[in-house]
Amino acid sequence: MRDIPSKGPDLFTEHHGGILSADGKEVYFLGIIDYLTAYGKRKTAETLVRSTILQQQREKISAVPPAEYAARFRRYMKTIVE
Repeated sequence: MRDIPSKGPDLFTEHHGGILSADGKEVYFLGIIDYLTAYGKRKTAETLVRSTILQQQREKISAVPPAEYAARFRRYMKTIVE
């Protein structure tokens, strides 16, 4: 990943809100369709029920701890961006 430049034009306004590709030939526009919910007791219980009682695969459960969700999201983004 590129480092965000500390000086000069803002990364998100330089190309009309898009991000310039590494070769400079394309501009990518990203949108995240998701909403963030606090991972408290209710979400912890949901994860527990889905993974143990319902025996759902952990990768398919949307309610997972924030660090796990972030890692999974980054892995997915790498598969579609790189």
